[in-house]
Amino acid sequence: ASLAAGIGGTAGVAVSGAGADAANVILTRTSAYAQGSSLSSTGNVALSATNTATIDAKVLSAAFSAAIGGTAGVGASIGVALARNFIGKQLNGTSAPAEVQASLSNTSVSAGGALTLTALSNQTIRTSVLAGSVALAGGGVVGGALAGAGASATNDIAVNVRATIDGDGATGLSAASIALTARDTSTISATVGAASIAASVGGVAGISAAVGVGLARNTIANQVEAAITNADTGVNATAGAIVLEADEVASITATAAAAALGAAVGGVAGIAISGAGAEATNVILTQVNAHVDASRLTASGAVTLTADDASTILAQVIAASAAIAVSGTAGIGASIGASRSRNLIGWKTDGTKQESQVR
Repeated sequence: ASLAAGIGGTAGVAVSGAGADAANVILTRTSAYAQGSSLSSTGNVALSATNTATIDAKVLSAAFSAAIGGTAGVGASIGVALARNFIGKQLNGTSAPAEVQASLSNTSVSAGGALTLTALSNQTIRTSVLAGSVALAGGGVVGGALAGAGASATNDIAVNVRATIDGDGATGLSAASIALTARDTSTISATVGAASIAASVGGVAGISAAVGVGLARNTIANQVEAAITNADTGVNATAGAIVLEADEVASITATAAAAALGAAVGGVAGIAISGAGAEATNVILTQVNAHVDASRLTASGAVTLTADDASTILAQVIAASAAIAVSGTAGIGASIGASRSRNLIGWKTDGTKQESQVR
């Protein structure tokens, strides 16, 4: 936060500025695996990998200025708040997806009970970014006030979630039942707000300008896979089913708001200008696959492959602007407010189609 005040017999000048920035990165890998091995059990064989990475960020910036002058009073303030929150991405923008995997590679299994491979991912980003600015000015002749506020949040999640069998060793895999489950429930919740107020009073002229901008950018780009590949010796469920399940339930909830108010009072001229803009861009690019390749499967029950993507986006974008001008001769007020929301599932921001898959 920042505060400035200026008082002068002739001129009073006050300038205030405040900025806050948060940058958070999680690069992680969680694995449960066996490679080039032979596993034997009279009971169950279970491999489970779970990752629940969380970023919770709150950023606030506020600036205030007030100026009074016998002849001229000039006040200016600006507040800026920024947040960058990445899971599976570096700060420089390079993709480095987090990994959550439960896998068997070239491994034989003999189990009297169930064989289960489970990979669970629950990535969460919660962020609130708020900026405010107020400028007040009064002068015997001229009063001028300028206020600006900007808030921006960029949130990205990229994770690969896999439950896989690749190769079956020398003797294959045998268990009462076999289940491979890969599931992701990534969530981004972002609130961005900016508000500015500029007010001036002048014996001859009062001039005020206020600008507020709020921006939110949210992206989830995950791969979820349950697969059996290159198991040519054989995968055998002796007393039950073989089930492969890949599920994605990604969600983005975004609120972007901006407000600006300009007010001016002058004996001869009052001029007030304000502008507010808010935008939210939300993108989900996912690949969800359950598949069997180059393998031999035998089961006393059913063989089931399921891939499901139930991703959702909820966005609210609000912009409000007002300008008030009062003068004995001429009062001029102008304001503009604009808001835009772009919500894309399976499409990139440049309009090209992502090779999203559910199969």
